[in-house]
Amino acid sequence: MQTKTHRIEGMTEYEQAAFESQALLDLQDLIYILSPHHPFYGTIFSKFIKRIRFDIPVAAVTFDKGHPVLLINPVGFGSYSRKEQIFILIHEMLHIVNQHHIRGKGKDPAIFNIAADISINQMIESSIAYRPNDCLMPHHFDLEPNLSTEEYYNQLIARDEPIELPPELQNSLLSDILEGDGSEGQGEGQGQGQGKPGDGKGQGKPGDGQGQPGDGNGNPDFSKLHPNWKEVQELGDELVKGLTKGLVQEAMMKNAGNIPGELKEAIEA
Repeated sequence: MQTKTHRIEGMTEYEQAAFESQALLDLQDLIYILSPHHPFYGTIFSKFIKRIRFDIPVAAVTFDKGHPVLLINPVGFGSYSRKEQIFILIHEMLHIVNQHHIRGKGKDPAIFNIAADISINQMIESSIAYRPNDCLMPHHFDLEPNLSTEEYYNQLIARDEPIELPPELQNSLLSDILEGDGSEGQGEGQGQGQGKPGDGKGQGKPGDGQGQPGDGNGNPDFSKLHPNWKEVQELGDELVKGLTKGLVQEAMMKNAGNIPGELKEAIEA
C-alpha cells in the first residue's frame, strides 16, 4: 500500500509524531465508546489495523496484504466532533460491508461516490452518533429517500447538467475537499475523456465520457471523496469479497441478535 507522508506546517518532526500518536489513541477511544452501543461494528473494527494517511480527506477503509486497515487523516477527521466522528466510522464500515469498492467498478467514480454516500448516510441511526452537516443526502440533489446506490447512480448519471455542490454545503470541509484546482492528480478522465489526472481538462458532463466534474476552476470533483477505492479494486473482486465475508461472519458469530438493521440486507446479499 502506498503511504503518503505529510509535514504539518509549523510542527517539528517530533511534534508531528506526537500529534499522530495522539490521533491514533483518540481513535481507539472512539472505538471503545462505540463498541457497547454497536457491538457488531466494534467486533469488526477490533480486527482493523489503524493508520494515519494524509492523502485521504477524512477517513477510509482498505486492505493491505490481506489485512483490513482503517485510515484517518487526523486533520480532516479531527475537525469533526466526537459524535460526528463515530458517525463517520460507521459510514466507512457501511461502505466496505456493502462492497461499494466493487460495485463501483466500471462506473463513473464521481457519480458513484455521490450515490453511495447518499445511500448509506440515510441508514445510520445511533444514539451516540451525530450526522455531520456536510453529509450528502437525497434532498441535496432533489432525489427521493431510501433508494439503492444503483438507483441513485442511474438517476444522477442520466442528468444533462454537471452535478454541483448544493449551496448549503458550500464553505465547509466538504467543499474544500471537492473544489480543488486539479493539482492533486486525483480526477481522472473517463471513457474518451481527454483530461489527465490533475491537468484541469476534465470538463465534461457526468457520464458523457469527457471526464469528471472538476475542471480546475473551483468546480466540485466528487471523485475525491474516496481516493483510496482504486487501490482496493486492484486487489481483485474475489479477494475483497472473501476478506469482507470473513470479517462479517466473525462479527455475526460473536454478536448473534445484534446485527444492525441497516446491514441485514447487505449481509444476506
